[in-house]
Amino acid sequence: MKKWTNRPNGIVGGLGQNPDIFGLFGLSSRTPFKGLWLCGDSIYPGEGTAGVSQSALMVSRQILASKGIEIFNL
Repeated sequence: MKKWTNRPNGIVGGLGQNPDIFGLFGLSSRTPFKGLWLCGDSIYPGEGTAGVSQSALMVSRQILASKGIEIFNL
């Protein structure tokens, strides 16, 4: 529904996933910019609620580890 999303073919979400940029080949949560981390459905491990949640958990663990906090349990 292009008219509702204002995007080509009505696509929603992050970057379109394909084998070249999915899973192990997906975008990393780490960036070259100090203090800037990424998470979401375009970031490894991938799409969907589980993928977004996992990418957020990975980023939070990386941020804590960068501050010397290694133990993080939910």
